[in-house]
Amino acid sequence: MSYALALLVAALLLFVPGVAVLWSGGRRGWRAWGAAPPVSIALLLLTGAVGHAAASDAVHGAGAVVLAVLTAAVAGAARLIARPVEDPREPSRPRGRWWPAAAVVFGGAVVATVLGRAVGSATAWPQIHDSIFHVGATTMLVRDGSAWAGDVTAYARVPYPGGWHAVAALVTGLSGADPLTASHALLTVVVSVVWPVGVVLLARTVWGPSPAVLITAAVSAFLCYGLPYQLLTWGVVWPFLLATALLSPVLSQVLELTGLVAVAGGRRRIAAAAALPVVGAAAATVVHPAALYGLAVIGLPAVLERLARAGRHRLAVVVAAGGALAVAAAWSVRPPERLLVAGAAGGGYGALDVVALVLSTVSQHPLSAAVGALAVTAGAVLSVRAGHAWVAVGLVVPLALAASVLVLPHGVVSVLTWPWYSDVNRLRALAVVPSVLAVAAVARYVAGRAGEARALVPWGVPVAVAGLAALTLVTAAPVVSALYHPGTADRWWATPAEQDALASLADRLPRGATVAADPFRGGTFLFLHRDVTLLFPVGDPPLPSRPGAVEVAARLDRVRSDPDVCRAVFASGVTHVLTGGDANADETALGDAYAGLARVGSGTPGFTELARSGPYTLWRVDRCTP
Repeated sequence: MSYALALLVAALLLFVPGVAVLWSGGRRGWRAWGAAPPVSIALLLLTGAVGHAAASDAVHGAGAVVLAVLTAAVAGAARLIARPVEDPREPSRPRGRWWPAAAVVFGGAVVATVLGRAVGSATAWPQIHDSIFHVGATTMLVRDGSAWAGDVTAYARVPYPGGWHAVAALVTGLSGADPLTASHALLTVVVSVVWPVGVVLLARTVWGPSPAVLITAAVSAFLCYGLPYQLLTWGVVWPFLLATALLSPVLSQVLELTGLVAVAGGRRRIAAAAALPVVGAAAATVVHPAALYGLAVIGLPAVLERLARAGRHRLAVVVAAGGALAVAAAWSVRPPERLLVAGAAGGGYGALDVVALVLSTVSQHPLSAAVGALAVTAGAVLSVRAGHAWVAVGLVVPLALAASVLVLPHGVVSVLTWPWYSDVNRLRALAVVPSVLAVAAVARYVAGRAGEARALVPWGVPVAVAGLAALTLVTAAPVVSALYHPGTADRWWATPAEQDALASLADRLPRGATVAADPFRGGTFLFLHRDVTLLFPVGDPPLPSRPGAVEVAARLDRVRSDPDVCRAVFASGVTHVLTGGDANADETALGDAYAGLARVGSGTPGFTELARSGPYTLWRVDRCTP
């Protein structure tokens, strides 16, 4: 019941505020529902900021009141300022107008089914350290009554704002579900509704309101393996997944604005139309900054091409120069080296690996991957012929960047791809957006040749979609399931039995305690059961920038014999230590980083045993004076 309520709350939060604003501005249909999530998220983030400024609890009832007031105010302003922008391509009652909506509903059900089958329960833990941080940060916000994205940095060292966690905190507070259940509900709405609706809006903006085009876009959205299924299996990158899902509606608004500028649509109309992509891009960037780079890679070529084709060459030159300088400046800001994925870069890969990368963007199954790759290639060619070469450019650039991770030295890769953390899967997911547009171009071509009536064969479409959906269920669900239910013991961060043990031990900890626990043996999950501070809150090696923590992790057992260790313990404020638990396979690469914790035992001076549960033992650190 709590999951169903959280699902309803997440859907309402992501759509109702945005739809209210857009309807007030004269938008209807896909142009309202498809563009609603970025506007809604902007209002949700603003709600958290207002609550933070007022020092009030913005997660529960007060947050709902603030959100309602903000939505009403913005909707009122939109009604006064905006003028309805009619789409001349839209017939009054197009044939088959309900088919795209039915395709979205069906496709969303397929994605939700894949996620449900893979996860099994809304309280199942994905066995990767990113989930510890994402749910932990949301838990912290709920405990503090905060829905402000800036508060997330207080939990752990995070290189981007906490937009996802702020929204998840609102879902948690307003539904009453626990943070993990609320996060899964939010994730389900994002991948099964926000993503396909945004894709349909983008296809409509680029190729027009043909039902064949919109149906194809909706179906393609849930068949592509790169997004959302691959992202669900890679570090549980929930913020990146949401930010990427927002690319389609924001890009559609960028294209609409460019069209008005190209035909000199009037300053007031241009100013009103500019508000949507600016607000949407800002909201997506607060969720994850990679969204801004994704817009640059896909959107900038689109803007330049449309301006050039409209004869606005001087403006195109100015935009190109400004865009190039902005991207170059942003790309020059490098994050710490530890944030870059070094894994695959630098050798052992060749042309076949690059081909496999391209094929698996559209599907995991070899046969459907090959068919999908052919469809995408044909669509890219048709896009160029139709005057939308930017679709092909937006497809090639992310795949080329992804291929560079496989074949170039890591230093070069770090410079080229750091906005996506030098990660193949994130870049592959970015390529899905133009891939869907390319497949929709094929549908547009076929519909144009055969006529809409024959292109929308009433029985053929459902049968084909059902067959493709079955293939998706068969191929994608086991891959996602492996993240939640690993087949080998060393891939678990904390088994259900270990989770129960940690919950039992958490009751013995005083609130506000500072605990040193090995994050690779399940220790970080203590935070979710008790309001405590963890010296190592996420699955990372101790950072050299925190020498005290490094000392504690490596040599804690010498707290009575080594003055340096005693000083480090005193400075860090450690009051308790958790030992035991099976090591996760990822810990093997760290060597003896947490060896000092593992050596604490009954014969170690300076520690008093408090309790045991399952494989874990909880110790109190006796007073240490440096």
